[in-house]
Amino acid sequence: MKKLIMIFTLLLLVPWLLSAGTVTFLIKGIRSEKGKIILGIYDSEDSFLKRGKAISKCLQQGPIANGQVRVTCSLFPGTYAAGMFHDENDNDDIDVNFLGIPKEGYGFSNNAKGIVGLPDYKDAAFTVHTGDLQMEVTLKY
Repeated sequence: MKKLIMIFTLLLLVPWLLSAGTVTFLIKGIRSEKGKIILGIYDSEDSFLKRGKAISKCLQQGPIANGQVRVTCSLFPGTYAAGMFHDENDNDDIDVNFLGIPKEGYGFSNNAKGIVGLPDYKDAAFTVHTGDLQMEVTLKY
């Protein structure tokens, strides 16, 4: 009986698992064509912008051109927030000055801004359903 219940439960979950949505970020305001955009997806306030806590890193589609690039993510339905930066020197880290202020461009989903410092998860949060979602983000330097 337990096996039958487990099989039935898995069959109910299969359509949900196959119904991932695609989120495409159009990232604008990039000051140079050097480097790449690194974008992390977070699924909770506790993990938001914490090193090593992104649930997904997304794929940059092509090189940076004309100050912009597209980055695409495939995500299951749910609520997420994104943080991104322009890794101009390709060191896979955001460079900061002695005060901790970023020297490379950065941005957040919904173009969220913090009053002082980083934005709150709720301000950057977006919901993924099945299908495609488009979002524009302008980097700040």
